[in-house]
Amino acid sequence: MRVLRYAPFTVMAGIAVVAACSANSSDNVFSGSITGTGGSEPAGTGGSAGTTPVGTGGAGGTAVNPWDASVGNGGTGQVSTCNAGPDEDKDGDGYTINQGDCNDCDPNTNPGAFDVVGGVDGGPGVDEDCNGIVDDEPTNCDSGLQMGSTNPMDFAKAIGLCKTTMPNATGKDRTWGVIEARLGTTEIGNNPQAWTDPNLFGILDKFGSNNNPQEGVKLAVLSSGTARDELTGGHNPNGPGGYQTPINSAYPPGFPKNAPNCSGPGDNQAHDPVSLWLKIRVPTNANSFSYNFSFFSAEYPEWVCTAFNDVFVALLGSQIAGNPADSGNISFDQNHAPVCVNIGFFGHTAGSDPVLANTFLENGNGGATGWLMTQAPVKPGEEITLQFAIWDTGDHDWDSTVLIDNFKWSVVAAGPAQTEPIPTPK
Repeated sequence: MRVLRYAPFTVMAGIAVVAACSANSSDNVFSGSITGTGGSEPAGTGGSAGTTPVGTGGAGGTAVNPWDASVGNGGTGQVSTCNAGPDEDKDGDGYTINQGDCNDCDPNTNPGAFDVVGGVDGGPGVDEDCNGIVDDEPTNCDSGLQMGSTNPMDFAKAIGLCKTTMPNATGKDRTWGVIEARLGTTEIGNNPQAWTDPNLFGILDKFGSNNNPQEGVKLAVLSSGTARDELTGGHNPNGPGGYQTPINSAYPPGFPKNAPNCSGPGDNQAHDPVSLWLKIRVPTNANSFSYNFSFFSAEYPEWVCTAFNDVFVALLGSQIAGNPADSGNISFDQNHAPVCVNIGFFGHTAGSDPVLANTFLENGNGGATGWLMTQAPVKPGEEITLQFAIWDTGDHDWDSTVLIDNFKWSVVAAGPAQTEPIPTPK
């Protein structure tokens, strides 16, 4: 237990996707994607769609290979020349036509892709995942999830990850999705049996009076105290005591660390730790992902810049190397300070701030960051691990909570991981 109370310190466009074929290539049905009579010399207008696999090439046109799932280029009499065979991976995306690739001219269109809702260039939508339905990417899959669930896959759904997949899937079954999910201590990535107190995690409709889900109707909550608020039977996180467990675990490699010029950790174990660990296959057309989070802490204002700090990290394991100084963490401020009361975004500290209402942290009892967004790069089609973890450093007293929601893939390439405030959260 802490025996001193400190005086407060100052808180420091995407690339257009080629249109996919309109038929499901897995059954070798051609409809509208086969060029008919070619345009007139020298280029003319594009030929109308034929009803047989191979149309008659005009003077300005080109006959089409019957296995080519591309679309003719109207106005020039030309079509794509990739000419993929049924078992040939012409675009190098890992899928053949016989494995469900409905456009083997475009590496961003195959069963492993995610369906971009609407055209990435503002045009009409495309069936990127080749299931025969345009823009049917599953969303809002968190309805009906229970607050006290101990199923880690429910937490994946709560943050917006709606698809699962198998680890050794092949062909058209090799889709993007969550391969495995675990709940436990900070050691859960290496030890699936590293269980924690179920009061440290939960799925809520909202947190406090004014912190709403950023997608769907639920959000995931991890806490070094109770993952509840004043409205859902939580334990007051303030003062000596808070909600304490007898659970300690090893820090993730490279941690603990504090903001620059702040005191180091008080000991060598994470107290009251909890993690959500996910193994995910990235869509073949995704170059980055993002998620929203909001961090709340009773450590403010007494324990700013001291050795006692609850810390939240998001540890990404990817083929794209991050900054070694971040130790795999992708959520931090402009000075690469980890998420704690010393982060530069810790701006909701007034007792009457609506962000704090009914969180136990109003009236000078704590503070919060408000909703932030982290974005990080990934390699298309790779398998990543992502571990969200929070713990208390130094002792079990004064608790903190993090909300996580609105996980999204993007076709847009991202630079190094970064975190920034959301100007107008829901």
